[in-house]
Amino acid sequence: MRRLLSIAIVLLLATASLMAEVVIPGETARALEKAMKRLYYPLSDEKLPYEVRGYEVKGGVVHLALDLSGTERTLLYEDRGNLERNVHRALRDVLLYNPAFSMDEPRLDYITPRSRSSITLPDEVSPRDRFRLENLSGRTIALYDVDYISEDAVVLQPVYIGAETTGLHLSKCIPLEVCGLVKVSDGGLSSISTSISYNLPIRSLKALFRIDSEDLSFFAGVGTTLSLAALTSRHFTLLEDSRIKAVCYAGIESLDGFDLKGGFEISYEHFVSPHLYWGFGYERLSTREERKGGIILKGGYAL
Repeated sequence: MRRLLSIAIVLLLATASLMAEVVIPGETARALEKAMKRLYYPLSDEKLPYEVRGYEVKGGVVHLALDLSGTERTLLYEDRGNLERNVHRALRDVLLYNPAFSMDEPRLDYITPRSRSSITLPDEVSPRDRFRLENLSGRTIALYDVDYISEDAVVLQPVYIGAETTGLHLSKCIPLEVCGLVKVSDGGLSSISTSISYNLPIRSLKALFRIDSEDLSFFAGVGTTLSLAALTSRHFTLLEDSRIKAVCYAGIESLDGFDLKGGFEISYEHFVSPHLYWGFGYERLSTREERKGGIILKGGYAL
């Protein structure tokens, strides 16, 4: 009887020990919650639960054990330097591959510092296609263009990254963008323009059509974009969610004279959401008689 009682007491103490809440430093708790808001909570429209299961420092490295919606993960980061940055990077690393999220195909299957790819996209995908990454509730949290297609996978070029992890569903969308543009030259406001662009089935190329208020000019153009996320592994929105665009235009200056007009544009564009972006740059448009250049400011909407 005493033996059974002793076993019961040991089991009770062990259970109480497991149920005891793990206490972590206040600064760590605040840094963890901030990282959760940025990286983990956007993966669903309903707040995803997490629980701290362990905290230990070994040889200057913190081992922070978490339960993320029933899946065990351990954050590893140095116990020095910028705490918020260290915790953010550690949480991002463990979220890159989350087998608990396995939504319907096609899915985002791989994430590297400078590229994303899928092995579950259909064979008929082309470089003009654009895909939304949907969270567990079906809301868009990232946007990608097809960069190129290899034998084993479709490599995606980031357009906008709000949050991301592997295993989430990729949904095809229309690669159409509408942009308003204001040009400022030496004399002040020069013209107001509206342009429409659409991805071509050639890597990183876009077809553009533009109407300019200056002499009611009409242009067609071809442009190319370079994602800045492909050039850096830093997770900073002005780089991660941005691109450089270069465009060549050709058109007519007015419907009366049909004077030929052409030029180029180089600009920086930054997406603040899967749909909205802003930008600035420089353009020069010329006819046989004159050349006009100026600074351009733009705002756009991606369908």
